[in-house]
Amino acid sequence: MAVTADELAQLEERLLAKLQGQPSRVEEEEEELPAAVFARVTCVTTILLVYVCVSMVASIFTTGVHGNLSQIEYCVYPLCFTAFTGLIFGALDSEAAGRRTIKLMRAWWIPQIVIVPYLYWTSDMYVDAVLLFIGFSINSIFWPWLFGAMREILRKRYQGSRTAWSQHYTSRALKLGAFQIVLAVSAIAQGLEGKESFPRVYATFNFSLNLSTVLIFVIAIFDV
Repeated sequence: MAVTADELAQLEERLLAKLQGQPSRVEEEEEELPAAVFARVTCVTTILLVYVCVSMVASIFTTGVHGNLSQIEYCVYPLCFTAFTGLIFGALDSEAAGRRTIKLMRAWWIPQIVIVPYLYWTSDMYVDAVLLFIGFSINSIFWPWLFGAMREILRKRYQGSRTAWSQHYTSRALKLGAFQIVLAVSAIAQGLEGKESFPRVYATFNFSLNLSTVLIFVIAIFDV
């Protein structure tokens, strides 16, 4: 991200203030945004999360893992990770919005501990179901903790310039989300034919989900 002259001046002021043991003018003037500012983005994210869970439940009682409905859900699922990344790190200037998003993430993970393994179990994939139960149980603890810890560190590190960095992370998430939508549309447009198309859709799912994971760990390694 390009650094402007104003941002360099703000950084210099904060460093001088820290050397003197006093809060800088930039830090004192920084505005803490209310959670209501991010209400629309939160609502869109919630709708996406609900769709994914409802789609998996519907697949349990209809076509199973290999069905077309399940394959559409596989294409959409990675967008949930990207949405969380954009909402959590794109709201560094709102403590309330961050806490609410972490709670939303926990609320999304917990039902999946049951839904996803049961979807595989009803499709006679018993070993996968057991492994997924263990995996989602761990994920429901790990991911909210990781996102929360990273966010707190970034809020302290970028104090005085949280809004600028929030916009930076939002831009990253939007670009990745747009590319994932293109991947999903491309996979669906090639046709969904049950077990025949499942390997192709599942490969697209893994690639798209790994992109979201890479973005998260790039932030963790280079920014945190």
